[in-house]
Amino acid sequence: MGNGGRRRRSGRRPQPHRVAPVSPGQDVATVWSPFSPHLAGASPPPFIWAEGRFHSESDLHVSERRAMHSASASRRIAYSGARACARAAMATGGLPPGPVLKGRSGEPVWPSSEVVGSLSHSRPFCAAGIAMRDDVPGLGVDIEVHRRLPDEVRSAIATDAEYEEIRTSLKHESMNSVEEILLFSAKEACYKALCRSGQALTKLSNIRVNDFASERNSGSLHGRFRGKAPSNSLRACSLLGMFQQDVDVTRVIAWRVRPCAHGEPLGLACGRSRYLR
Repeated sequence: MGNGGRRRRSGRRPQPHRVAPVSPGQDVATVWSPFSPHLAGASPPPFIWAEGRFHSESDLHVSERRAMHSASASRRIAYSGARACARAAMATGGLPPGPVLKGRSGEPVWPSSEVVGSLSHSRPFCAAGIAMRDDVPGLGVDIEVHRRLPDEVRSAIATDAEYEEIRTSLKHESMNSVEEILLFSAKEACYKALCRSGQALTKLSNIRVNDFASERNSGSLHGRFRGKAPSNSLRACSLLGMFQQDVDVTRVIAWRVRPCAHGEPLGLACGRSRYLR
């Protein structure tokens, strides 16, 4: 077998803090990292983030195109844009840029079993993040354009106490839609980091997100699962995350780490989102 019996990787190890000299482009995926490499409390695994602004359809593999044959034009743009980002990330990591289909719970099925990651879109933005399974058991990303959450969504995903906690943590004088989007986006990213084929969680409100630490427009976060978890492994799972906010968009990346030892704070976990999708 060689190499001391260890299986050889097909791709290069992703590097965590790639910086693009230009902002993400239009109708093209740009590989970069929007996150600060020196955030307190965040020790990210090596990952690749790709992002773009898409206003027209990108090329799809035959199997991907077949899966979207009856979708609306706007849905095809989002679907193909996210996969353009995924292929840019895979190519950067030295991985074959094959089709990325959807699993039973809506999670991306990567062409290589060595890869973990997720996709996100919020018109016109699309993003993808990948890492190697040997480095991290799960990786979730989310990108959200800033807008006011509908009242029914706002109340469904978090309590007033959680919104107040994030406002206090970020030292803002009053709560606004940007903090609401950050909380929503953090829970979305963490669900994706936990999602496995066929595994469906239910409510974002079951997750308590706290300990937001901010440096200018970037920060780190973690939290704990609240309520009845569907399995002991999820109840014990720990996640950490980082976020970055521009004038019009919030980005979050979250990753699974080892289960918490006794007495350690639980990390982020979250239920499957049924909102704004």
